[in-house]
Amino acid sequence: MDYYTRIEDYVNGRISGEHLVAFEKAMEGDSELERAVRLFQSTSTMYDGLLESELRRQIVKIDLSSTVSEKRKEKNIRNLNIKRVLAIAATILILLTALCVWYARSNYSDVALVSRYLDMPNISGTRDAGEDINELTQARMAYASGDYQQCIAIITAGQSWDPGSPDVRQMLAYSYLASGDHGNAIAELSSLSGSGNGRKERAEFHLALAYLQSGGHEKAVEVLTNIIGSNGHAYREESIMLAANLQSKWRVLTFE
Repeated sequence: MDYYTRIEDYVNGRISGEHLVAFEKAMEGDSELERAVRLFQSTSTMYDGLLESELRRQIVKIDLSSTVSEKRKEKNIRNLNIKRVLAIAATILILLTALCVWYARSNYSDVALVSRYLDMPNISGTRDAGEDINELTQARMAYASGDYQQCIAIITAGQSWDPGSPDVRQMLAYSYLASGDHGNAIAELSSLSGSGNGRKERAEFHLALAYLQSGGHEKAVEVLTNIIGSNGHAYREESIMLAANLQSKWRVLTFE
């Protein structure tokens, strides 16, 4: 065993018994050996201190790295949750907007309002016993069954009656309105609303609907205003409600 190994074994406690006693007696008689042992011990202590310091530094570094990693992970999770909440909120907003638009168009669009307030006159489509099925009877039957296009075709092609007949003009006017032909409906209803017969007030109100159907909102409001100003008009209440519907904020979502 060499000189250095003996000192290292002694300092590190790897010798015992008679070898330990012999080594310690050797140190007592050899000052150089004793000084070498003390130097080795101090060097070993310093080295251990350096190792411990480095170990502590590495542990702190690991702890800090772990802390940073955890914080980054928490931040990523938090950002992901925020994105999820925003996505859900955006989806709910889109669905609510779509629902509101659907409700507005179903209840406050021009088509919806015309359909709601349309009050078709009741014209009998039954044939009296023994009555011939002539063109006028066919027109009444088509009107009563809701086949307004057929009614229009029969009346406009017919030659066997007076085209100025109030019954014929009334069937024609309301068939035009119900089938969406607002141009002809306006013309026929304007004539009926200017007549002196009992159909006048119904025709006036439906003239407003025909204007509304054509997109002529100002004309429709003008007709409704005149009706509302006429006390005792048969369609005054309906005109008040329709005018209020036209002023509803829901109309904005109909995009009309």
